[in-house]
Amino acid sequence: DSVGHFNRGDEMGRRANGEGSIGRTSDGRWWARVSLPDGRRKALYGKTRAEVAGKLAAVLKATHDGTVVPSDRLTAGAFFAQWLDGHKAAVRHRTWKRYEGLLRLHAIPFIGRRRLNRLEPHHLQSLYSERMKVLSPASVRQLHAVLRRALEDAFRWDLVSRNVASLVKPPRVPRFEIKPWSSDQAQLFLQAARGNRFEALYTLAITTGMREGEMLGLHWDEVDLEYGHLQVRYSLEWQTGGQHRFHEPKTNRSRR
Repeated sequence: DSVGHFNRGDEMGRRANGEGSIGRTSDGRWWARVSLPDGRRKALYGKTRAEVAGKLAAVLKATHDGTVVPSDRLTAGAFFAQWLDGHKAAVRHRTWKRYEGLLRLHAIPFIGRRRLNRLEPHHLQSLYSERMKVLSPASVRQLHAVLRRALEDAFRWDLVSRNVASLVKPPRVPRFEIKPWSSDQAQLFLQAARGNRFEALYTLAITTGMREGEMLGLHWDEVDLEYGHLQVRYSLEWQTGGQHRFHEPKTNRSRR
């Protein structure tokens, strides 16, 4: 990589391979260069010596730890795409689809072209303000949660110097008072449901408070009609293309 014309008097001296060197160009810019283990030489630039020294330290740490070397050219969109690919097997399909939809539709079109290591809190704040025009506050908070999780991984992998999402406050979600049915209202509903093909499902929902996926995931060996007892061991999850699969509950508390 060419770094232009160097002012030899300002150069901080060359070091052995793997240690890096810092210098200054004749037009006042600062640079740093380091030889990577694979034989490539990486050039870093900045406005101040402290800036390039920080970038150099991050590269040296990454090579020492065997992690991904930070890249000035990695865009936020490219990172989010890589992050999603890596999480396909790490989370449930439904969760992954939510992550993918939020990032693809509401993050990448607006901040995807920005360099990952140049994302600033005000970029995310502007993104949330823009998305509030088409999304509910709850959905924008979900977007914030996904971005915070992805950028936290970027920080742990030394791709960025900080998680900018942790410095941004998502919109507040208004609280709505839940007004459950009274006993009389529940009895009226159950009377109206008599003879309906889903009568058993409605009765189970009202009397146990089970989630829909848990009720649809019941197997006969988990139901004891004689003693009025059942166990929640699985939940039914619908996938794209009309497919479905059974999976275990997320937490031990859900196994009940």
